[in-house]
Amino acid sequence: MTADANKALLEAFVDAVFDQDRDRMGRLLTDDVVCHVVLNIRDSVPLPTNREAVLEFMCGQSALFYEKGKTTFDAIQSFGDDDGAALIGTMRATTPEGKPYMNEYAFFVKTRDGMIAEVRELCDTKFWYQQMAPHQA
Repeated sequence: MTADANKALLEAFVDAVFDQDRDRMGRLLTDDVVCHVVLNIRDSVPLPTNREAVLEFMCGQSALFYEKGKTTFDAIQSFGDDDGAALIGTMRATTPEGKPYMNEYAFFVKTRDGMIAEVRELCDTKFWYQQMAPHQA
């Protein structure tokens, strides 16, 4: 795929993630997609290694921590090449307790045959924990 096509694919995926639209996300992923979870939870979360596992992880985590319909992502910058794309932006959300949440996220994908074959999501997890502490109590 071209750099622009990969950027557009990643942007569509991120939009679906923050809209919590499982069906739209699923249409953008290969059957054997792999999702590399953030380092601080790798020991407690099995590596999602297929479409259904990635969808369960992405949608399940969102549902636990953010109110549906109250999550936005404002892209700051994106890059693409023939093999994938990267996107950084600011997420704003509301926790189930009604508390505002904000953090910067980076997404990286590798593509194959017009779909996402590998995804990596990174954020400042220490900052995430500081904001979510009351939710975790």
